[in-house]
Amino acid sequence: MKIQENQGPVVKMIGAHGLRGEFGNKNDLPGWKLSADFQHFKNLTTGQVVVMGEKCFLSLPEKFRPLPNRQNVVLTLDTNFKPDGVLVFNNLDTLLESFKNEESIWVIGGAGMYKTFLNKGLIDEIYETVVEGEFEADVFFPEIDYSKWQLIRETKKEKDEKNSHN
Repeated sequence: MKIQENQGPVVKMIGAHGLRGEFGNKNDLPGWKLSADFQHFKNLTTGQVVVMGEKCFLSLPEKFRPLPNRQNVVLTLDTNFKPDGVLVFNNLDTLLESFKNEESIWVIGGAGMYKTFLNKGLIDEIYETVVEGEFEADVFFPEIDYSKWQLIRETKKEKDEKNSHN
């Protein structure tokens, strides 16, 4: 958490990955179907500001672009990228300044966004789903030094007819 007030929003990072950090494959999920995790994501981010990179935005199924009931924000270097219903920023500092009065913002991907926010020390909370499996992947979740973080809560969801993996 921020030590002093008025230092901007709490920046939360949310994502799911396999046991080896598998995060994406060919601009899609690596091979799991997790209804419970999608519902968890929706419950946490609905009504909130969600920040993502251009590739992450384009990987969303078209019917969910932009993500409904959220302020969708894309950070990209492409000055011509201007999808409907989305705020686009080409500079991280400008983005952060624009949302300095928000209570929180959610960084939802992709891997480049996670690395950028983590490397700059901007992430305050991590909501991480570890999928019990190994998958083919071409994108990986960033390595996190867990010694610098405090575990607040851990839950486990067993696989079932709507969730392909624990």
